[in-house]
Amino acid sequence: MFMATARIDAVWIHDGILDARDYKTGGRFVDTVAEIPAAPVQAYVLAAQAQSRGLRLRLRYEYLQPEVDDDPEPWEVDDEALAVIEEELRDAVERMWKQEEWRGVADVEVCRTCRYRSI
Repeated sequence: MFMATARIDAVWIHDGILDARDYKTGGRFVDTVAEIPAAPVQAYVLAAQAQSRGLRLRLRYEYLQPEVDDDPEPWEVDDEALAVIEEELRDAVERMWKQEEWRGVADVEVCRTCRYRSI
């Protein structure tokens, strides 16, 4: 068992799509949203809501800097992609459970914004 959490800046429902947006302030470094490491977790978290409403899921990243001309291609997440994501997440959680020693960093700069810093 595991809990996946994600932050999304905005969600719209239109034309049979749950359209989720994540606004970015850094530079663009990928061509498609699917290449962004956080995107599969965001998709996994949003998928249940989209499916319960009979909607397709689209995840977009929008860059706010004027020097970024084009945003990455949005990711329309299908059932096949979700099955792969779920398996990857389960594998990651299994590897964490097998970890014998959790030391953590206890560094204020690293941990100050984490909701789980007290663990």
